[in-house]
Amino acid sequence: MSKGGNELDKEIEQLRIETRQHPKSFDAWKRLGQRMQDNSDYDDAMQAFNQALAIEPANDEVKKRIDACKRERDFYSFFKLT
Repeated sequence: MSKGGNELDKEIEQLRIETRQHPKSFDAWKRLGQRMQDNSDYDDAMQAFNQALAIEPANDEVKKRIDACKRERDFYSFFKLT
């Protein structure tokens, strides 16, 4: 079941608070990136994923999510231009 925009926004805000309180939490940064990606906020998602990578540089899942964000962002920007 998909979350409504308002619920997703609340979850993102809670994760922002969590990353401020625990800036070295890989899990918090990764979850923030995932929720932002779910919200189609690809640039901010990539920033969150990069914070996670700074903590765990060898994490392949996060690297794949960054690549997916780039593809999704580029795909949707193409259609906004046409």
